[in-house]
Amino acid sequence: MCKCLYCYIELEEGQKDFHPGCARKFFGTKDVPLLEYKHEELDQLAEQVIRAQTSLTGVQPKLSLNLNKHDGCNRLTIVGLWGDYIFKLQTERNKQLPENEDLTMHLAEAVKISSYLIALSVWQTENWVT
Repeated sequence: MCKCLYCYIELEEGQKDFHPGCARKFFGTKDVPLLEYKHEELDQLAEQVIRAQTSLTGVQPKLSLNLNKHDGCNRLTIVGLWGDYIFKLQTERNKQLPENEDLTMHLAEAVKISSYLIALSVWQTENWVT
C-alpha cells in the first residue's frame, strides 16, 4: 500500500500521493496542484533562471514556485524568485538528496525542533522532489 508523501501514513483506497487533509495543510487546497513540466523543460527553465541571476542559493538545484488557484484546477508555476514553494530536483550528482532533506525535517519536527513544512511529490518522470 502507498503512503502519504507528507505524513508517511498509509493512504486509503482511491487516494493518491497525499491525504486530502495533508494536501490542505501543505498546499492550502484539497487536491494536490498540477506541475505540468517535463524534465527537459525544467532543465531549460532552471538555466534561464540562473542566467537571469534570480536563482536560490545553495548546492542543490531548485526552482521557486507559486500556487495559482483556479476553479477546479490548481497549478504550480515557476517564478524565478520569491515563490511560495521551493522545488528541489533529483540529480545524478547527489542522489536522494530531496528524500534525505525530507526525512531530516520530519525527524526535527518529531522532536519539536521548529522547521519548515516539507513534502515529497512524484513528478511526471517518477523523480522524487520536494
